[in-house]
Amino acid sequence: MADDRQRRILKVFRKFSYSLGPEVSQKLEEILDVHDIADEDVESTMETLALEYSKQEDVDMKVDLTILQRVYESLQDQSERMDVEKELIDPESHLFVINAFDMPLWHWAPETGTFTRCVPLSSLSREQKTRVFHYQLIGAWIS
Repeated sequence: MADDRQRRILKVFRKFSYSLGPEVSQKLEEILDVHDIADEDVESTMETLALEYSKQEDVDMKVDLTILQRVYESLQDQSERMDVEKELIDPESHLFVINAFDMPLWHWAPETGTFTRCVPLSSLSREQKTRVFHYQLIGAWIS
C-alpha cells in the first residue's frame, strides 16, 4: 500500500520533471498521513503541491525540502484565509427587504420603451378630502 502511494507521488512529480530525495518523499508521506488523505486523492493532492512548487522562483529539478515546506505552509495559510473569509460573509448585511406597497407604481410605456411613474388619479381634490374627513370626525364626535 505504501509502495502504491510512493509510486503515485513519484508519478506526479515526474510529470512536472522533478526528482525526489528520500527526505522529501518521507515529508510528502507525512503530509498525506497527517491529513488522512485517501489513496484515490493522493494524485490530486500531489498535483496541487507540485503545481504550487513549480510556481516558486528558486526551484531546481530536485525538489528541495525547505521550498516544499514553504509551499505546504502557504497552502495551509490559504485554506485558513478562505475559512475566515467564509465566516466574514454575512448575507443579511447585503439583503434588504422592502414592502411592495411602499414602492411607487410604474407602467411600461411602449412608445418610449421605458417605465414611467404612474400618477394616481384622485377623484376628490385635497381640499374636498379634508372636508369629508372633517365632517366624518364631527359626525363621529357628536353621535
